[in-house]
Amino acid sequence: MRGPFLGTGSIVGDGSLLLTANHVITAFNGPQGILPMSDLSRPPYPVTLIDRDPAHDLALLRIAEYRPPRPLVLEFDEFSDNTTLMTFEYGTTRRKGSHIHLNPATRIGHMTRRLGPGDGLTSLTDDAIELSFPALRGASGAPVMINEPLQYSLLQKVSGGVVGVVIANASYHLAPAQIEEVLNADNTSYGEVRYMLPQGLAVSVRHIRAIYEKAMAE
Repeated sequence: MRGPFLGTGSIVGDGSLLLTANHVITAFNGPQGILPMSDLSRPPYPVTLIDRDPAHDLALLRIAEYRPPRPLVLEFDEFSDNTTLMTFEYGTTRRKGSHIHLNPATRIGHMTRRLGPGDGLTSLTDDAIELSFPALRGASGAPVMINEPLQYSLLQKVSGGVVGVVIANASYHLAPAQIEEVLNADNTSYGEVRYMLPQGLAVSVRHIRAIYEKAMAE
């Protein structure tokens, strides 16, 4: 398989649209494409940029030829803080020589908090979602989906709706989640144990709504 592995994306809307993180597609200047797990034997399907929102690290692309049986639905409505969320991402993919071994992972958790401009991260955190699970390298661009089949069927809504896109890990290496001071019995040795808490960071799909609706109307 030729070319670098850039990251994860999701096919949404009418099946011709690819949603991913903007930094995923800016990492490589050559032709880009997608490779669905259901069809690994053929070359990647080409994709072309429709538009991007660099301020929120989102991008929408058009897929040539390939159409999935069930594209994902973007969920722009608000969801409750205790909603179970999941993602399907390719951060566990490994490259061996010229071959890319696709090995996707499903992660299930919840939103630990919402982040805004006052939370000291970056402008990307405007209406962002901090997740209870980490974002590995290669997971960028993965869809964050609602995982409440029973609850949402009662509400006559679609469980699996995409509410966010994974963009990074929250930068807890700058501020450990917890620091324990360690002092021995005779006070001759002191140390610190720093507990890191890697948590994924996703940006809300609300920021791509105008671009998405324009693309769907074309």
